[in-house]
Amino acid sequence: MDTKPKHIFRVEIDIKHRDEIPRLLAGIQPEELVRKAKQKEEMIIAIAFIPEEKIEWLKNNNFSYRVIEDATEKGLQRQKEVGKGNRYEKPDVVPHGIGKKIK
Repeated sequence: MDTKPKHIFRVEIDIKHRDEIPRLLAGIQPEELVRKAKQKEEMIIAIAFIPEEKIEWLKNNNFSYRVIEDATEKGLQRQKEVGKGNRYEKPDVVPHGIGKKIK
């Protein structure tokens, strides 16, 4: 059994005309649509978290896009910053004060 997580990417997709929105929504469900004025023309940018096969779908459907980051890899890296111990080790003790900085 493969325990390796499926990679999810954060991408920005350029939508040059609002008529392209239904076609985009048919293939992926973006997290948000942002309207940006770019010099004289107006552009809509969709921000989405999608797996690699959906990036292929964007290519095959002639959408202009930018991969911002590998969200899975970033999440795995950020998990290394999280403490390993149980800070509520003694359930009958309520934490008080602002805490103690530990290096």
